[in-house]
Amino acid sequence: MPVALIRTKMQGPHLPGDLLPRRRLLNRLQAGLNRKLTLISAQAGAGKTTLLAQWLDECPQPSAWLSLDEHDNDLLVFVSYLIGALRTVFPGACEKTLALLSAAQTPPLRVITSLLVNELDDLALAVSSERDYSAPGLILALDDYQTITEPEIHRLVSALLQHLPRSVHLVLATRSDPPLPLPQLRARGEMTEFRFVDLRFTPQETDAFLQGAVGREVSAEAAALLAEKAEGWIVGLRLAALSMRVLSDDEAFVQRFKGTSSALIVEYLLSEVLARQSPEIQDFVLRTSVLDRFCPSLCESVIGVSATQSQENIAWIAQANLFLVPLDQEGRWYRYHHLFRDLLRERLRQRLSPEEIVTLHTRASAWFEQSGLTEEALEHALAVGDMDRAAMLVETHRHEAMNGERWRLLRRWLDLLPREVVERRARLLLIEAWLVGVRFKLAELLSIVERVEVRLGENDPPLSEVDRTILRGEVAALMSFVHFWLGQGQPCLDNAQQALEATPAEHRLVRGIALTYRLGAYHLVGQPDRIYDEASKALAEDRQYGGAHQHRIILSLMYSQLLAGNLRLAEQTAIQLQDLTEPHKLYMTGGNAIAARGLIYYLWNDLDRAKKSYAHAAELRYQANAVTVLQGLFGLALTYQAMGEPDQVRQTSEAAFAWAREIGDGPMLISAHALASRLALLQGEVPDTSHWSVPLGDTFSLMLLPEIPHLTLARALIARATPGALQQATDLLARLRSFAEATHDTWHLIEIQALQALLQDALGERENALTLLEQAIQLAQPGGFIRLFVDLGPTMAGLLEELNSQGVAPGYVAQILTAFPQDARTTEAKSSSLVLRPSSSLVDPLTPRELEVLALLARHLTNRQIAEELVISPVTVKTHTLRIYRKLDVRGRQQAVARAQELDIL
Repeated sequence: MPVALIRTKMQGPHLPGDLLPRRRLLNRLQAGLNRKLTLISAQAGAGKTTLLAQWLDECPQPSAWLSLDEHDNDLLVFVSYLIGALRTVFPGACEKTLALLSAAQTPPLRVITSLLVNELDDLALAVSSERDYSAPGLILALDDYQTITEPEIHRLVSALLQHLPRSVHLVLATRSDPPLPLPQLRARGEMTEFRFVDLRFTPQETDAFLQGAVGREVSAEAAALLAEKAEGWIVGLRLAALSMRVLSDDEAFVQRFKGTSSALIVEYLLSEVLARQSPEIQDFVLRTSVLDRFCPSLCESVIGVSATQSQENIAWIAQANLFLVPLDQEGRWYRYHHLFRDLLRERLRQRLSPEEIVTLHTRASAWFEQSGLTEEALEHALAVGDMDRAAMLVETHRHEAMNGERWRLLRRWLDLLPREVVERRARLLLIEAWLVGVRFKLAELLSIVERVEVRLGENDPPLSEVDRTILRGEVAALMSFVHFWLGQGQPCLDNAQQALEATPAEHRLVRGIALTYRLGAYHLVGQPDRIYDEASKALAEDRQYGGAHQHRIILSLMYSQLLAGNLRLAEQTAIQLQDLTEPHKLYMTGGNAIAARGLIYYLWNDLDRAKKSYAHAAELRYQANAVTVLQGLFGLALTYQAMGEPDQVRQTSEAAFAWAREIGDGPMLISAHALASRLALLQGEVPDTSHWSVPLGDTFSLMLLPEIPHLTLARALIARATPGALQQATDLLARLRSFAEATHDTWHLIEIQALQALLQDALGERENALTLLEQAIQLAQPGGFIRLFVDLGPTMAGLLEELNSQGVAPGYVAQILTAFPQDARTTEAKSSSLVLRPSSSLVDPLTPRELEVLALLARHLTNRQIAEELVISPVTVKTHTLRIYRKLDVRGRQQAVARAQELDIL
């Protein structure tokens, strides 16, 4: 939980009984529970917190309270603290929303709002059901809301108010009206308002208050004067009561303040009350005013007063009613009333030198750091502009956050620092590199690594040789990640080894990444046996450190098994990895296992289980890495296509495009375009790939996603079937095959050889096609690949029928053929039964698909009928027809058929 949990309270601060609000206000508050919002908006010192605290003390409904300050102006921090407040009443509340906040990719506001509303609804309904309340089951109170200036937070609260469950009531206490839809709420009667005029004491209440608070009879003239000057302002009345306790002459008091404004009275009385304290107490409150909250041990570290004496001072201040606000029921944490704190800080600036004030903040920063409260340590360093200390704090504690995959916290820390500070320090730039890496932005990562190398070379600020070696090891770990995904085995292995040699054991994430990619590199360089030997050693060593790397070691094994085409072993490893990571919410790693299971089930043609796993991966938006979510969406779209659910295909494909745009990743957008083209191919269309094929380039990345743009481009080129397209497909598949063989990627080698078989068939080389397909079948049979062949369509079915007739892996090939739609096998059979002879006598021979279309033209079928027969679109039929006319040098169907008969093609 965030550190601000200490600033959350179930029932708010407990203030002196002489300031408790009047019953008339409590009744109005309780009556307003049937509305969405209670707004308490009044100036400082008007008694907002007092009113709210007393009401929630007496109210039977459970309530969660959050005191806000200016440091809470970050959307995710605000929501974290809000959940922290809820958990003081309902442990475990809003678990999904809290998990979402730790994501590397910041979720959109609508996602956070939707999930938070749903979990609030579930929580409050459960409470209402248990307690059988007709009123809301939960009151959520936000105090000092005026400190919030971040527009995103206001939009969140506005959205909460719009969709607030009936079982939840929101209360805002603020000095000024917030930018929320208050006019609409007021017009609909959904808001109860309390203003200063409601909170102020009436003359009668002023008189009654003074008689009790001063402890003696107060003259009518003095009470009337205070009623006039303070205008019912509670803080003014309280200050006056404190002052009058030591005065016996009410007349002198009256004369002192005649003709003085209420604001000046408060300032004077605050100063007077402070001046009346002992020098020790004055010094204590002045120096502790630099703290937004304090406890005895913090006071000891900051001002040098022992914890025991500090506790006694705090007790004295509380007894003297010096505007002290308890922050918890244990009496450990306190803060000053804001008016009093502001006065104290002004007096502090007058009394102490700037250097002395810096010392106080520095000591506070050190105490918070030692207490594990890095965020507040950072805030005190920044408060006095100590950028070196602020940077050091982030650098010192970054590995703690990285080990826990707390990427959002790291992002917030970096954002608190000036950009120029980040750019000139290698350790801070490395945080930036990791944040980019978990979003899979390899080009941006490489750019940051270059800047890190420059900083290490400049060595300014200076680092020891040991530190520079460790940081270069961290750079090597990042580079092992890059080289792995680029399929560069030896550089990946070299960098991973360097990282492991240089990285201390306590830098668990860095070592885990290096270990993961060293194991992966063994596969890429053709040493798969070493993976299992090294993994066993690594797991044994890891157990000595509490199993910090276990999930990453298992992830490497799973990747290797997938690339080797060992789907059955990969499934077992993925299940093990998912079971290991889910209880600890390690979604960055565990999401890979979920997506891998979807892929394995899809390749086995187990579509129901594929859909379930892919849908699970897609639901991990902002929790898993961005690529895992895209894997889920891609795989889900393909699964829906295979299941014959076109509406779901369209919706999921659109979601994939939207996600790729949201993460702002160019390669992922290309992959989304490729997916659309692949779906078109599966639906019988020949897509135009010119808008995404150009940026693909000549290099390949490791193929571990369900959609590989280069492979889809090869499919589209074969379907286009022009001589140029077929030549382009030949070259592309040859390069892809070399890459797959070099990276020992059996999984994709199977697919590439199957595509080469289709290509050879399109070129009229049937025997070559069957040979290539037989090789693919031999590689595929141990893993049980099914869907890979089925997705290649009716022509593949025909080739498999022919292999089956030749007795090639009869049981396995028959199993694949059974998975084809019946119409695909029927179409292939019909096409094969036509008497189609080679067209090599032509300068530009007809392709097998064009021969199929020609045969159907001879049967006088329309374009639509031909499309239905061949399971392609009418547009594709027309394209094939025009190519036939061109190749045969004719102008119509009858001429084409006659010319084909002359050439003995039909």
